Amino acid sequence: MGIRGVYHNTGWRETMEIKPLAFIVKPVSEDINSELSTIIQREDEGGGEFITVTQPGRTASKITIEKSEWRQIKAAIDKMFEIISGEGD
Repeated sequence: MGIRGVYHNTGWRETMEIKPLAFIVKPVSEDINSELSTIIQREDEGGGEFITVTQPGRTASKITIEKSEWRQIKAAIDKMFEIISGEGD
Protein backbone atom coordinates (compact mmCIF):
# COMPACT_ATOMS: atom_id res chain seq x y z
CA MET A 1 0.00 0.00 0.00
CA GLY A 2 1.40 3.34 -0.92
CA ILE A 3 0.93 6.38 -3.07
CA ARG A 4 3.26 6.47 -6.04
CA GLY A 5 4.19 9.19 -8.41
CA VAL A 6 4.70 12.88 -8.67
CA TYR A 7 2.77 15.10 -11.01
CA HIS A 8 4.82 17.25 -13.36
CA ASN A 9 3.56 19.43 -16.24
CA THR A 10 4.38 16.45 -18.46
CA GLY A 11 2.23 14.05 -16.41
CA TRP A 12 2.71 11.54 -13.61
CA ARG A 13 6.13 10.06 -13.04
CA GLU A 14 7.06 7.34 -10.61
CA THR A 15 9.94 9.05 -8.87
CA MET A 16 8.86 8.89 -5.23
CA GLU A 17 6.30 7.06 -3.15
CA ILE A 18 4.49 7.71 0.10
CA LYS A 19 4.17 4.70 2.42
CA PRO A 20 2.28 4.53 5.69
CA LEU A 21 4.67 3.76 8.54
CA ALA A 22 2.48 3.52 11.63
CA PHE A 23 -1.01 3.57 13.06
CA ILE A 24 -1.85 4.86 16.52
CA VAL A 25 -4.87 3.37 18.28
CA LYS A 26 -6.05 5.62 21.11
CA PRO A 27 -9.18 6.86 22.84
CA VAL A 28 -10.88 9.59 20.80
CA SER A 29 -10.63 12.03 23.68
CA GLU A 30 -6.85 11.56 24.07
CA ASP A 31 -3.98 12.98 22.03
CA ILE A 32 -1.43 10.80 20.23
CA ASN A 33 0.99 10.97 23.19
CA SER A 34 -1.56 9.43 25.55
CA GLU A 35 -0.40 6.67 27.86
CA LEU A 36 -3.40 4.73 26.51
CA SER A 37 -2.02 4.76 22.94
CA THR A 38 -0.95 1.62 21.10
CA ILE A 39 1.42 2.08 18.18
CA ILE A 40 1.43 -0.45 15.34
CA GLN A 41 4.46 0.19 13.16
CA ARG A 42 6.00 -1.47 10.13
CA GLU A 43 9.73 -1.95 10.20
CA ASP A 44 12.41 -3.51 8.05
CA GLU A 45 15.93 -4.23 9.19
CA GLY A 46 17.04 -5.67 5.85
CA GLY A 47 15.48 -9.12 6.16
CA GLY A 48 11.94 -8.19 5.16
CA GLU A 49 9.15 -6.20 6.73
CA PHE A 50 7.62 -7.01 10.10
CA ILE A 51 5.28 -5.27 12.54
CA THR A 52 6.02 -3.98 16.03
CA VAL A 53 3.40 -3.19 18.64
CA THR A 54 4.24 -0.83 21.50
CA GLN A 55 2.33 0.78 24.32
CA PRO A 56 4.78 3.45 25.48
CA GLY A 57 2.65 4.63 28.40
CA ARG A 58 2.09 1.16 29.79
CA THR A 59 5.35 -0.71 29.23
CA ALA A 60 8.85 -0.04 28.03
CA SER A 61 8.91 -3.05 25.70
CA LYS A 62 7.49 -3.99 22.34
CA ILE A 63 6.54 -7.16 20.53
CA THR A 64 7.64 -8.01 17.01
CA ILE A 65 5.36 -9.98 14.69
CA GLU A 66 6.25 -11.39 11.30
CA LYS A 67 3.42 -11.84 8.80
CA SER A 68 3.81 -15.62 8.81
CA GLU A 69 3.20 -15.68 12.59
CA TRP A 70 0.17 -13.38 12.70
CA ARG A 71 -2.65 -15.92 12.23
CA GLN A 72 -1.51 -18.16 15.05
CA ILE A 73 -0.71 -15.27 17.38
CA LYS A 74 -4.11 -13.68 16.69
CA ALA A 75 -5.90 -17.01 17.23
CA ALA A 76 -4.11 -17.51 20.55
CA ILE A 77 -4.93 -13.97 21.70
CA ASP A 78 -8.60 -14.37 20.67
CA LYS A 79 -8.75 -17.72 22.53
CA MET A 80 -7.23 -16.22 25.66
CA PHE A 81 -9.81 -13.41 25.63
CA GLU A 82 -12.55 -16.06 25.31
CA ILE A 83 -11.10 -17.90 28.31
CA ILE A 84 -10.79 -14.85 30.56
CA SER A 85 -14.31 -13.72 29.70
CA GLY A 86 -15.68 -17.18 30.54
CA GLU A 87 -16.69 -18.03 26.96
CA GLY A 88 -13.99 -20.63 26.28
CA ASP A 89 -14.28 -22.93 29.30
